[in-house]
Amino acid sequence: MRRRRQLIAEALLGNAPVAKRDVPRLTAELASVYATCGPRTLSRALNALVEAELIRLGPTGYEANADVLLTLLPLVVQPPE
Repeated sequence: MRRRRQLIAEALLGNAPVAKRDVPRLTAELASVYATCGPRTLSRALNALVEAELIRLGPTGYEANADVLLTLLPLVVQPPE
């Protein structure tokens, strides 16, 4: 369950708002995860992410709350060249 929510949040990050029916089509991994799930599973995951303020539901669909999500990503340090 946690993995599905993480996949949704990562897929929405950097994308334009996406309609609910199109969320599972954002990546191949999301498509395979939600292929065997019913529509309620997706709704519950989206509602949990909205409640946690990791994504927002706007007039044109779901979008990542980039300000919050970017603070949760691990810091990647590039070695000097």
